[in-house]
Order: sequence, then structure tokens, then C-alpha cells
Amino acid sequence: MKTSEKGIILKPTSDLTIDCYVDADFAGLWNMDDQNDDNCIKSRTGYDLCINSCQELWITRLQY
Repeated sequence: MKTSEKGIILKPTSDLTIDCYVDADFAGLWNMDDQNDDNCIKSRTGYDLCINSCQELWITRLQY
């Protein structure tokens, strides 16, 4: 499968804006759910990338 010709073409102008929002939560579910559940005591990080106010990428992960 050839994908070298696919993607987003950006033609920079004075109107082009790129924003990245990041966040982290340190063990946000601690003491709220089952304390034996590993997912309740892990920290979560994530980010959101927007180009011209349009969400292009959103990632969130539990840290191990």
C-alpha cells in the first residue's frame, strides 16, 4: 500500500494556527473504585493537537 502521496498539505498563511493542549491526572480514580484494580491507581496523560481550530490528533494513555 503506497501512502507517500497521502496526508495533509499545509500552505502557511498568516491565518494558520497550530495549538497543542496537554493535561495530566495523577491517579485520579484513587479511592473511588476498586482499590485492587490497577487502572484506578495509574496516572493518565494526554494531548490534543488542533490546526486552525480543527482537532487533528487526540491521545490519552495510562502510565505504567
